[in-house]
Amino acid sequence: MKIKLNNVEAKNAELGQGGSFLVKDTDAHTPASGVIVAITATEASAISALVAESGDYVNTAAAASEALAAGVTVYGRWTSITLNSGAVWCYIG
Repeated sequence: MKIKLNNVEAKNAELGQGGSFLVKDTDAHTPASGVIVAITATEASAISALVAESGDYVNTAAAASEALAAGVTVYGRWTSITLNSGAVWCYIG
């Protein structure tokens, strides 16, 4: 069932108001609902895989071992993430 959101609620969802989860292992992680809309590195991290929500979107950090410095946030729409190393917070929208 789809949920209708007003403009403010929709904008909040785009900004990760759907919750978050911490990734600090090398397993693939997929949110139970929604998509990952922002990724913030809590320490120097290397992403091994990001899966874009749609083929219409470019995987901006999907290259193997894409490095994120601590404190860096990237925005997009991804269905899953896998790390090589480090730790990141993933925000759901």
